[in-house]
Amino acid sequence: MLAALLLAGTITVPSVFAEGSSEFTLKEGDPGYYALQTMQYLSSTIGTRVSGSEGEAKAGVFILQEFGKIGLSAQMQPFDYTNEDGQTVHSANVVATLPGKSSRVLYVGAHYDSVDVSKGADDNASGVSVMLEAAKAVLKSDVPYTMKFLAFGSEEAGLVGSNYYVSQLSPEEIGNAVAMINLDSLAVGDHMHIYGNSGTDGFVRELGLDIADRLNLNITTQTGLNPLYPAGTTIDASDHVAFKYAGIPYGYLEATNWELGLKDGYTQTEKDGEIWHTPKDTLDYIATNYPGRIEEHLSSFTRLLTQLLLEMKEPPKGLPFTDISATPWAIHAIESLASKDIVLGDSDNSFHPRQQVTRAEFVAMLARGLGLLDPTATVQFADVSPQAWYFPYIASLAKWKLVQGSGNGTFNPNAPITREQMAVLAANVLEAYEEISKAEDPETALAKYKDRLSIAGYAQSAVALVTEQQIMQGMQGSLFAPREAVTRAEAAVMLQNLLYPQ
Repeated sequence: MLAALLLAGTITVPSVFAEGSSEFTLKEGDPGYYALQTMQYLSSTIGTRVSGSEGEAKAGVFILQEFGKIGLSAQMQPFDYTNEDGQTVHSANVVATLPGKSSRVLYVGAHYDSVDVSKGADDNASGVSVMLEAAKAVLKSDVPYTMKFLAFGSEEAGLVGSNYYVSQLSPEEIGNAVAMINLDSLAVGDHMHIYGNSGTDGFVRELGLDIADRLNLNITTQTGLNPLYPAGTTIDASDHVAFKYAGIPYGYLEATNWELGLKDGYTQTEKDGEIWHTPKDTLDYIATNYPGRIEEHLSSFTRLLTQLLLEMKEPPKGLPFTDISATPWAIHAIESLASKDIVLGDSDNSFHPRQQVTRAEFVAMLARGLGLLDPTATVQFADVSPQAWYFPYIASLAKWKLVQGSGNGTFNPNAPITREQMAVLAANVLEAYEEISKAEDPETALAKYKDRLSIAGYAQSAVALVTEQQIMQGMQGSLFAPREAVTRAEAAVMLQNLLYPQ
């Protein structure tokens, strides 16, 4: 469909993209004006842009042409996927490149599709429009890094476009990445935010907050009201996710309200709750019910993103935490998992690698690593309060039968996790995700351990499996040490072996 539209030349973009421009206060030359015109065209003229539809295809061609009009070389990256009905869906990403002083690459992305019940003004005509204006603004500047501007198709179908794009990057291209900046739903949320990784990989967010302060922009970050999402970070629910899990630092611009609902950023406004994914996500509704908000948000986010692109500077390479040099055998695992926010440090940028891990802490690491956090999940253990920070993590993994209690209706969340308990959790993951339920040769796997008879009966099969799969190994003296408490460094190495095997 995209090729047909290009060949037919059916996308004609007028000089004024939509009627009613005079209703808005932004004037030509103001930051955000071009973004507003683009947003109007995508949401009001093209309208609904469901993955694989003619509307999405028209939007993709329009964005391709807009990149060309502002002077950037761009091309389509088509891809197919099979939807839940077994049908093949055709979609595409649009990729534009701006050479910079360095060949290292800064990625900037926003999805252009919408759900079927709305015209997608906020979600996400606003994001792709601000991206286009910022690209136009820096076009003739001596930008510090080569920049790739990415308009993703099929985000609403499950982040399909961004997942496909990252899957096509080589290891060398991933290693050459500076960061990825994602823009999603900028127009209507009560508060303008910028997020990023925890630790030193959060440099995009920190630079953005500094720019916002200098430019007197009302852009902040979320403050960690929900312990599931540490201050400055966000949920894994947009196109930054594939980059994050490839180890690429991210920044993320969004407007929402973290003080409402489950305090997870999903509830955007006090007045309406959610606008995204509803029929209210139109330019007319937002402009009428939130007067001036579109103009303020588009202007502010355009100014912020433009300066981010001009001022971006990745920090010197170093250890992500100040205290991990004493465990050199674990540094790679800790660095890798920290870059994906699977393991976290404290406010002093310390990891405490030799500190014991509790059962609750390890379950939280595993849930983040598997991407299984479900804030709505419930579980009934007598010693796991719904108010406890770890409740959603334990409930999420229990929902998928990856964790069990410690007997008598309890979980014992604050007890140190032992090596055999950790082996059981790893074996549960292998069975659920890899359909590997037992070792091919359990006797040989266990024979290497002098203390094999000390391994609890419930854990013997799991220890044999994780040993054979090289996820866990023995301790000094050919021991497995089944009841020894696990340190944070040891937990990181096991998780790295389980989630990212070599």
